[in-house]
Amino acid sequence: ALQLNSSDLLLDSVSVRNVDATAIQLVTSSPVFSNVSVDGAVGAAFSADIASDPSLSNLSATNAAINGWVLGGGTISANRNWDFGGIPLWVNGDITVGSGAGLTLVPGQVVKFSGAKSLTFNGTLDAEANSSNPIIFTSYRDDTFGGDTNADADASSPQRGDWHGLIFNDGSDASSLEWVEIHYAGNVSSPGNNSWVRPTITITDSDLSLNEVQILNVDSTGIDINSGSPTFSRITIDNARGNAVIQGLNSRPTYSEIIATNNGANRIWFESGNVSTDLLLDGGGLSYQMSGDTNVLEGVTLTVAPGQVVKFNHGGRLLIDGTLTATSTEELPIVFTSESDTTVGGDSNASSDSDTPVRGDWQGLIFNDTSDASVLQNVEVRYAGNASSPGNNSWLRYAIVLSNSSATLENVRVTESDYRGLRIDGVSNPELTNVTISNSDDYAVSSDFAANPVISNLAARGNTYNAWLFDGGTLAESRTWALTNIPYVFGGDVTVGAAATLTLMPGVVLKMTNGQHFQVDGSLSAVGTATQPIIFTSRRDDTVLGDTYNDPDNDPVRGDWQGLIVSSGSGTVELDYVDIRYAGNASSPGNNSWLRSALTLQDDATVRRTRIYESDYRGISIEGAISPVLDTVTIDGADNEAIRMTLNARPTLTGLDAIETGGDRLQISGGTIASDMLWDGAGLPIQLEGDVVLAENILLTIASGQTVKIPQGDHVIINGNLQAISTESNPIIF
Repeated sequence: ALQLNSSDLLLDSVSVRNVDATAIQLVTSSPVFSNVSVDGAVGAAFSADIASDPSLSNLSATNAAINGWVLGGGTISANRNWDFGGIPLWVNGDITVGSGAGLTLVPGQVVKFSGAKSLTFNGTLDAEANSSNPIIFTSYRDDTFGGDTNADADASSPQRGDWHGLIFNDGSDASSLEWVEIHYAGNVSSPGNNSWVRPTITITDSDLSLNEVQILNVDSTGIDINSGSPTFSRITIDNARGNAVIQGLNSRPTYSEIIATNNGANRIWFESGNVSTDLLLDGGGLSYQMSGDTNVLEGVTLTVAPGQVVKFNHGGRLLIDGTLTATSTEELPIVFTSESDTTVGGDSNASSDSDTPVRGDWQGLIFNDTSDASVLQNVEVRYAGNASSPGNNSWLRYAIVLSNSSATLENVRVTESDYRGLRIDGVSNPELTNVTISNSDDYAVSSDFAANPVISNLAARGNTYNAWLFDGGTLAESRTWALTNIPYVFGGDVTVGAAATLTLMPGVVLKMTNGQHFQVDGSLSAVGTATQPIIFTSRRDDTVLGDTYNDPDNDPVRGDWQGLIVSSGSGTVELDYVDIRYAGNASSPGNNSWLRSALTLQDDATVRRTRIYESDYRGISIEGAISPVLDTVTIDGADNEAIRMTLNARPTLTGLDAIETGGDRLQISGGTIASDMLWDGAGLPIQLEGDVVLAENILLTIASGQTVKIPQGDHVIINGNLQAISTESNPIIF
């Protein structure tokens, strides 16, 4: 009825009725309309091209084919104000706000979109409204806002994916959306077409701001942030068919009070990869879901906000070459867990009861040699331990790895790992304070000997093996082992290197397995107390620190391990209040080809208040021209003699006792005595192992009351000096 071409016409108090086409059409025009009504039109009530810039107030549209203002697609290259006088705007083509241009929407404006259409911003959007009069972006079929714009009564209803969405690109940093609702977006083809689903809001290189925005009933993701540093506050995403939010690796958004309900996934999906600039994970109330492996590069800090939940899918891991700062409170810990864990962060993958977390749902946290500044405080790590899928034994991994890292772990709980809870290796000096590993499917902790953690209160509960597993090998540097609530166990033989000193604190328990030995080439200080002895024993010994290997019917026996060896050339060795249990075999219990002494001394050592219990062979062997001190030592159960020494040994012995051994005696090998010698069994009889010859000018002294037993056919030849002086009541006996 009325077409304006390049016109600035003024219409005031005009009615257009019963027309056979579009009632009013604008082409490159900037008219002023006030109090204009359209009642009855075969076409649209109002229509304009993108070049038109009308000024409108108090419009009405009824009984038209489109009861609104239809706007064609194109590029807006100058500032525009969208105030369509109280009627809805129908966007009938893709619209782009060009670089440098701005688009302002007035409060209460309803903008409806034809199928697959979008609004793209290379410039600025100013869409700020209020709680009582929000701005609405929605489907052309949505009669809830702006009425029955497509004039089909109940013939159509809006669906998710009726239109595409809003796109913010570089140049849109100043954009602001406040009290805005976005409905039924998410597809560039047709509703439900999975090949063409799109995010409702897409952000690339933009720092825009969204406050009090609702995204409702959309066909895909609510918000996709490819890059940029946008700010989101009080955002609600409900009934989106995909993720609530997708956050790209290079984006740095700020979230506050984000609500996600009834979506395909109520979470922030983080596009994993190499984090190359500092990053904060603070979902504003939503959990993060890492899409795959994430690597924090050297020199970069990843900060996890207090109380944040970070979830992983199968095989996913967080690799720290830079710094991870994850500090929270005891009441609201940070949690790294499985995507199936609904106990924190809610049912973020919207699986309801069909999906439950299990050990090995993801891999774990890995700290490498440039991650020393990392801190975990009040953190939980759940359901990790596999680089493939739960229970895949070819891909078992540690829940936390500290590799050449001196990170700090305080009030950290590792639970339900598919393998081991914690691994420490290389030149690592981490601080572990109040760390608990529970319900792991292997050892609680393992490490090599190079690691030197500082530990205060480490607990292991409900793991398959509640122990600290050392790899075995040679301890090359001095260390102190001080754990008293879980035992140390070993993956192989242990050697204290020549330059090292190992200090064992009172109450430490070391459990050994078949054939293993503990050899000291350097120095050993194992000084316990009467109430807290240091114990070397079998892995099957449940009487100290419980059933380490969860095999209650598997009792320890003599020969479960080889023994303790103080080798020739060793440094200072002191054992005080020490138990050595169930040793005596270098192979397996009862294997007579591999019998060994529970304690072998090949160099000087001081052994006090020590008990050797249930050896598969001898209790103690003293080998070579050495002068150890044995004071208050008990051999309680051994298959052979209690103690054996070579003829050239010169020990100092006091307070020896032997109970139920294969020979409750001190056995001395045969040969020639070439230097002065004292035979004093310190409470044990001496039994010679063969002929003994006392060389010329050599003094052999027999202690008062000593019994010396000589096997059949053997003899002692005196070429030197024998001093055997006792008393009538306590004679020396041969």
